[in-house]
This record gives sequence, C-alpha cells and structure tokens, in this order.
Amino acid sequence: MLIGFFYICVIDKPINENSMAKEKVEETQEERDISKIQAVKELIFGPDIQTFEDQFKALNERLDDLQNQLIDESNERESSVHDLEKKTDNNLSKLEDQVQKELDRLKDKKTDRAVLGKLLIQIGEKLQS
Repeated sequence: MLIGFFYICVIDKPINENSMAKEKVEETQEERDISKIQAVKELIFGPDIQTFEDQFKALNERLDDLQNQLIDESNERESSVHDLEKKTDNNLSKLEDQVQKELDRLKDKKTDRAVLGKLLIQIGEKLQS
C-alpha cells in the first residue's frame, strides 16, 4: 500500500507543477495581449485617451443625473395626475348631487302645479253644482 501512495504522490507532483507552469504562461500571454491592446490604444488616441475617458465618465454621470431627474419629475407628474383625478371625481360627485337636488325640486314644483290644477277643477265643479 505504501508503494501505491508513493507512486501517486510522485506522479501527481509533476502534473501539478506542469499545470502551474501552464497557468503562468497563460497569465503572461494575457498580460502581453493587454499590453499590446494598450499600445494600440496609445497609437490611435495618443495622450488624449485620459481626456476621452474623463469626458465619457462626465457624460455618464450627467446621463445618470438626468435619468434621476426624469424619474423624479415623472413621479411628481404622476402624483399631480392622481390629485387631479381625485378633485375631478369630487367635483363630479358634487355636481351630480346638485343636479339631482334641482331635479327633485323641479318635480316637486311641477307636482304642486298638478295638485293645484286638480284642486281648482274640484272647486269649479263644486261651484257649478
């Protein structure tokens, strides 16, 4: 059993060292690729790259500020519309009540005329008899 353990440890060790070496080579390759990209950026944009980055950052911040303002104004407008809806509903309800009261009053007035007419007819009939 001890021989099997020794064999596994000895075999595993070079594999681990090889994989670590591969990772270092890959990291080095990535670093070289990044440095190449940086060099190309430097050739294209020159020393103004930092200025461009600062401007993009400022524009993004301004865009965020405008977006927040838009959200705030939208919320305010929504609140105003809701308040107006409440006021309109209240006014409409009051108007309906007033119209109903006026209709009831007119019905009473008309009914009174009808009753008065009937009474006058009755008086006229009594006078004739």
